[in-house]
Amino acid sequence: MKEIGEEIKEETEEEIEEEVEINEVELKEEKIIDEEEEKIEEEKEKIEEEEEKIEEEKEKIEEEKIKEEEKIDKEEIKEEEKKIEVKEEEEEIKE
Repeated sequence: MKEIGEEIKEETEEEIEEEVEINEVELKEEKIIDEEEEKIEEEKEKIEEEEEKIEEEKEKIEEEKIKEEEKIDKEEIKEEEKKIEVKEEEEEIKE
């Protein structure tokens, strides 16, 4: 009887040890998965930040382009006004 009890005890201890080992392996795997998911999330955030920076840069470039076009338009208007003024002066001189 005592031997049977010892044998059952040993088997139970072995089963418990196997379960503990399995649980430890599963926990390690879960930890690795969690770490990988965290890395992926961090990369996503970095990519989103870069995309935002790119979008901001595009907006700045577009604003500069618009400013430059407005400047050119103003210069052209001034030139046209000057031409008109010169023509008017020439006409006055003719009269």
